[in-house]
This record gives sequence, structure tokens and C-alpha cells, in this order.
Amino acid sequence: MKAQGVEAEVYSTPMLGLLMFFIAMFVGMIITLISALILKRKA
Repeated sequence: MKAQGVEAEVYSTPMLGLLMFFIAMFVGMIITLISALILKRKA
């Protein structure tokens, strides 16, 4: 119940939601680049 309240609070603040979105995008890009480098090295 408490976790749902925190989750709702995060998404109710647009700036915080936007920040989390960009952090997720950044982490995704880093993972993609690392996996691309690994695959390139194997080929």
C-alpha cells in the first residue's frame, strides 16, 4: 500500500517523472553501447 503511494507521488510530479524517463533512457543507451562493443569484438 505504501509503495503504491510513493509510485503515485513520483508520477504526479512531472519534473520527477521526466527525470526518471531520461535516467532510464541513459542507462538503456549505456547497456546498448556495451553490448554492441562486445558483439563487434566477437565478430
